[in-house]
Amino acid sequence: MLSASVNAAADGKTTVRVEVLSYASPLSDDWQLALTEIDWNLELTGDDTFDAYVGMIGLDDGVLAGVLDTDDQPKCEGAVPGYDASQRAYWVTFDTSCIGNPASFRWNVVMQFEDHDTQDQSLDTAPESGWAGPVMNDAYVPTCVPGTVAPPGPLTDGFASLVPARLLDTRPGQSTIDCQYNNLGRVGGTTEVQLAVRGRGGVPDNATAVALNVTATEATDGGFITVYPCGTQRPTTSNLNYVAGQTVANVVIAGVGTGGRVCMFSNASVHLVADVNGYFTNASSFTPLGPDRPYDSRVVRTSPLPAGSIVPVSVPGGGSSFVLNVTVTEPATAGFATVFPCGTERPTASNVNFRAGETVAHSAIAKAGSDGACIYLSTTAHLVIDSFGYFDAGAAFTTVQPARLLETRSGLSTVDNAYNATGLLDGPVTTVLPVVGRGNVPAGASAVVLNVTVDGARAAGFITVFPCDSPQPLASNVNYVTGSTVPNAVIVKLAANGTVCLYTNADTHLIVDVEGYFPAAP
Repeated sequence: MLSASVNAAADGKTTVRVEVLSYASPLSDDWQLALTEIDWNLELTGDDTFDAYVGMIGLDDGVLAGVLDTDDQPKCEGAVPGYDASQRAYWVTFDTSCIGNPASFRWNVVMQFEDHDTQDQSLDTAPESGWAGPVMNDAYVPTCVPGTVAPPGPLTDGFASLVPARLLDTRPGQSTIDCQYNNLGRVGGTTEVQLAVRGRGGVPDNATAVALNVTATEATDGGFITVYPCGTQRPTTSNLNYVAGQTVANVVIAGVGTGGRVCMFSNASVHLVADVNGYFTNASSFTPLGPDRPYDSRVVRTSPLPAGSIVPVSVPGGGSSFVLNVTVTEPATAGFATVFPCGTERPTASNVNFRAGETVAHSAIAKAGSDGACIYLSTTAHLVIDSFGYFDAGAAFTTVQPARLLETRSGLSTVDNAYNATGLLDGPVTTVLPVVGRGNVPAGASAVVLNVTVDGARAAGFITVFPCDSPQPLASNVNYVTGSTVPNAVIVKLAANGTVCLYTNADTHLIVDVEGYFPAAP
């Protein structure tokens, strides 16, 4: 049995260490003439595979240590072994620059011991499985340059829209708005990210909820993400679902928890990216919930819902509009789901697009009708609805009948026959889209809720939506691959002239529907 620790100190030295119950000197026959050694494996890039290891052996009446690559070749010189019988400990110290001076890394250790006299062998590991860490490198000097935080939009009914700002990027070599919460490595299994949101990206200390765009990418297996207020019990709901290798984004309106943080859990190994688009305060008519799961067809039925089903959903506490996450799973064929007020005519717009067999989640702000919000399914599938909050009756936020503002495909129209049939977007390109005065969005609106859909993409890429009078931010709203149809909800601040800009970095068709707006401050 052993215990282990790793420290990457501010002096540029890293020490890996183990302590054991049964100690034998590295100068003893148990080390010199038997199969005893210690290997500390290091995971440096967040891909769950070891990239280097630190080895310690007894040989030729001495003790040797080194830092080696995956081909057992030395990465550098100068690794110094140490041992102490009084502490029952072994360690190795080396220059952190030998492993590339990463911002953080993970590790595990394996000690193989053989008794020279009896040939009895043992193999101990710490941790028992997976990786420990991440270990933060105290000598790390970030190459990230902090971005400029744009001023928020007007505080209307306790809500303010923000120019998107990146708060989290676990991938190696990536930046955030303030160079915090980047290069953390993969999240998954038993780990979660406790993401500080207050005081970052324009979010004030009195924010009670935030609007985030959360992206899962480079997943090693299928899984899901749950976002919830830190300090509360993790719910059984999900915000987005992914499969191995997929990049998936979804909008999340999450309550802010203990320490001004939002927690993100993944049940499989994946990289996470989070951009903030706005915030709510105590003065808001928006009430964040649980989250809660008011409907799951897999629980109430033995078979999927038939094509053409309409499912009504209400949210505890009532309200004029609900914030929902709609997940379609096990669809028999490709299709779509539409969220609309019960008791009204179903619009032609869609909220969720999916292929046969896919599991796809999508957020929607749904106006309550005579029997709550209704969800229409175009094909046989299971349906899961999670609720994240509601707007009180009389709230300044106004939902509108979904109206198409942009349609690049031929033969299809928009609400006013403008900005339609414009053709495949040849990325990289930025589209300036007028919003005010179209689709029942009045003059003076400060922010809008859009459904942005990519269709028929010619290559992998992403969409960034932002106010046209601000520089394009380091953020994304929709991620796509060749041939995909991918929608996502977007809460975006309007430019002073009532426009939004959509940056497309690869060739694709683009569809934009407006679903609601926030007015300017009175």
